[in-house]
Parts: sequence; C-alpha cells; structure tokens
Amino acid sequence: MKKTSGRFVFLVLTGALAVSAFTTSCYEHRDSRYYDASNRDYHRWSVDEDAYYQRWEKENRREHREFEKRQKEQQKEYWEWRHKQDHDRDRDHDHDHDKH
Repeated sequence: MKKTSGRFVFLVLTGALAVSAFTTSCYEHRDSRYYDASNRDYHRWSVDEDAYYQRWEKENRREHREFEKRQKEQQKEYWEWRHKQDHDRDRDHDHDHDKH
C-alpha cells in the first residue's frame, strides 16, 4: 500500500510541476516591453499580444518561436503586420458608427 501511495504522490507532484512550467512559459512575456523602431513606439507584451503573435505565425505559416528569438527582420515584419491589424480594426470600428 505504501508503495502505491508513494507513486501516486510522485505522479501528482510531477503533474503539478509540468502544469506550472507550461503556464509559466505561456506568460513569460507578461512584463516585457518591446521597442518598434519602424513606428517609433513601445509595445507591452500581454496575453492579447501573444494571441496576435500566434495568429501572425499561423497566417504567415511560421513555425512557433519565442518573439525575442526571431531575427530582427522577422520582428519588424510582425510589428508592421500588427499595426495594420490596429488600423483595420479602427477603420471597421468607425464604419460601425456611420449613419446611413
């Protein structure tokens, strides 16, 4: 009985450690700030930004890689794409309030 309960405790602790490591890696950008030289502005990395980044990777058929590990040119491509998303959203938002 003691051997079985020891294995159970080991499995629970190992599982908890794995979940903790996964959630930590998902949010490692939370306090990061990036300077976008092309647009001369800063971007705070958040859960929302991470979702945009994953969308960019998918739309551009890029293998997932941490943003800071990408080449500078690829980071620039991302920020250009990202600013376009904001621009399109603002334009669509204004259109929703047009009077017909």
